[in-house]
Amino acid sequence: MINLSTVSFNIDIPTDPEGYFSIQCPYCENKFKVLGNYFENMEAIEIYCPICGLVNEVNAFFTNEVIEKAMSIAQNHAEELIYNMFKDLERKSRGNKFLKFKTGRKPSHHGPELYETVENFVIVNKMCCSSDIKVTALDKWLIPYCIKCGRK
Repeated sequence: MINLSTVSFNIDIPTDPEGYFSIQCPYCENKFKVLGNYFENMEAIEIYCPICGLVNEVNAFFTNEVIEKAMSIAQNHAEELIYNMFKDLERKSRGNKFLKFKTGRKPSHHGPELYETVENFVIVNKMCCSSDIKVTALDKWLIPYCIKCGRK
């Protein structure tokens, strides 16, 4: 019988020296930065992209690098579970003259490391909701949308 349980992992997303971390719009795929403590204290479940203005759930704004890291953690966990299951089968089949089972090497863990790049982003304060974001100089010139309320 397989035990289907919920497994959760924490992923530490690095910040730049000012405490901002990168997120990426699922629509326009532009990257921008928000303060790390914004998400810790956030009650909203949706945010607006400051570049295109479209709204989506917060979870949709993770960068490709964070998604890749999460997938590698899940894959490593699955490989570990499978290895342990077969190792248990190997142990239970010892002494059985009709069945020989050898597990092999334990899987090695692999996956990308996350790091925050220092890019030429500038801080924009949106007065409507007192929120700070970092965008490119061009995006600042085009007047970004507020990530909380979506106003220009």
